Amino acid sequence: MSGFVGLVMSDGAPVDRELLEQMTHSLAFRGPDGQGLWAEGSVGLGHTLLRTTDQSEHERQPATLDGQVWIAADARIDGREDLARELGLNLEVLASPDCDLILHAYARWGDRCVEHLIGDFAFAIWDARARTLFAARDHFGIKPFYYAHVRGGLVVGNTLNAVRLHPGVSDRLNELAVADYLLFEFNQDFATTTFADVQRLPPAHALTWRAGQVSVRRYWSLPCDEVIRYRRVRDYVERFGDLFERAVRDRVRSSRASVFFSGGLDSTSVAGTVRRISPATELRAYTVVYESLVPDDEGRYAGIAARHLGIPLEIISADDFELYEHREVYATPEPNNEPLRSLALSLYGRAARHAPVALTGQGADPIFMLPRTLSGQTLRATPIRQAAAVFIDYMADQRRIPRFHLRGTLRSLIGLGRTSPPPFPPYLDRGLVARNGLEQRFARLRQGGDSRQWRRPAAAQVVAAPFWAHYFETSDPGWTRCSVEEWHPFFSLPLVCYMMSTSELPFCVDKYLLRVHASGLIPEQVRRRPKTPLRTDPVAVQLRRWYRRGAGVCALTNRRLAEFVDLTAVAALLPNGGEGDYARSRVFDFNLWLDSSFQGERQCPTPPIP
Repeated sequence: MSGFVGLVMSDGAPVDRELLEQMTHSLAFRGPDGQGLWAEGSVGLGHTLLRTTDQSEHERQPATLDGQVWIAADARIDGREDLARELGLNLEVLASPDCDLILHAYARWGDRCVEHLIGDFAFAIWDARARTLFAARDHFGIKPFYYAHVRGGLVVGNTLNAVRLHPGVSDRLNELAVADYLLFEFNQDFATTTFADVQRLPPAHALTWRAGQVSVRRYWSLPCDEVIRYRRVRDYVERFGDLFERAVRDRVRSSRASVFFSGGLDSTSVAGTVRRISPATELRAYTVVYESLVPDDEGRYAGIAARHLGIPLEIISADDFELYEHREVYATPEPNNEPLRSLALSLYGRAARHAPVALTGQGADPIFMLPRTLSGQTLRATPIRQAAAVFIDYMADQRRIPRFHLRGTLRSLIGLGRTSPPPFPPYLDRGLVARNGLEQRFARLRQGGDSRQWRRPAAAQVVAAPFWAHYFETSDPGWTRCSVEEWHPFFSLPLVCYMMSTSELPFCVDKYLLRVHASGLIPEQVRRRPKTPLRTDPVAVQLRRWYRRGAGVCALTNRRLAEFVDLTAVAALLPNGGEGDYARSRVFDFNLWLDSSFQGERQCPTPPIP
């Protein structure tokens, strides 16, 4: 796990060891369990360790097997036994840390090793024989990876602020990334960051540096041709259960773990599976609830599940947190729309006190996602006899009719229910809009990509969306500065591939496969509970109240803000719900971020928004 940085000089000059030490030391918050540095000639790697598995107890990085190939990694490799067999290694190697397995894979397959790895990983390998730096990021982008070309070389790492410490990396902003944040809440380009000099390695990509030249290639994409066909419904359920249990087992490799717990099906099924496969694991649950602001039953159902599983439960009341509390917490690596950041940091901080790993139920919604309307492709791919059997079983078990968008399909066929695309926001600087073709970009990206080649296009498009890489990065310790990592069993590669290759009808309707798997794991009140989102967006409610009070601590005072935003247009946005609430809050967050990132740039001449 942990933090790492790397420097490689293309002009043959010796690496600046003092700079490498400074960059490594800046990552101490990511790795309180150890710190290491290796430098030889024109190359250096630094690492700080957070122990999250039993195998990392004696881990030391940077690491090598032969003194010629060195690695610095933030990695959890899954399917370790299968990988060891594929490598022809004695299973005793499974007592070694994950970075050693990556080195064995690199020794066998070179830069194709990444095609044999599964798990959450970002790493950099220096091969002295080939004078090559090889790096990779995992399939879904759960681990971040950044790099920057500097005079005479390359700097890499898994923490943006550490890469920015290099004096050759400027503070110049990438205005298209800023515009994407203001339009969509996060950068839509997998390969760039908010800083013009710092690049981001996209998910499922590998990087090779050789003789001063960098090349980047994609090594994996979502499956589009495999089709799963079983004769019996039970075979689908058993295969799902097997893959899900493997995903949880791969993520429970120490004596303690936290779980971010709701009163719904997804996270409780994760916790119940931990209890089944690893009953000795000391599990503790954390649930965020609203007690008065909006109606919220999550705490009650979470309590039912926690008592059933015998798990201590800590309830965190969101009503106790104010919008934009503690300006200092907005000193994030990049701007992020998070009005309740102090609540999120409280959750991570409490979980970190118990264990360095927090399991989540994130990923279940996208892999079980159904299209808004049922296409001919979906219906043709549906096994009719199996579908009938599933729906009968579902109604007997859940005591309700499954919801699978028949009404939406009929409305679509007769031309009803079509909504107009949202208008282009009026608050961006017109020069910024013209220089970057933002109106055309806004229209194109709102339409979404073409995923028709996939068996389940709606689900595949969501799984591959930029939102997830953004979510993973903003919950990474490089952002939270808390020594706890989120691990997501539903984002296990074998499980996602299986779900993308399975007929969405009937097996994804109301998460049928998961509900059957959860039988006996979690209380029936929770297992049979329909998906019940909050009736009102609580943050939107708080924003409207906050606007009425007069923008409070977030007056727009940074003079650089006017480079991107028409402040008069922002002031004219009414807090009447919908896009206006979050459009203004994105601007407030950006102002706070500018204040924290560019001290001395305050005192905008434009009056604060009333």
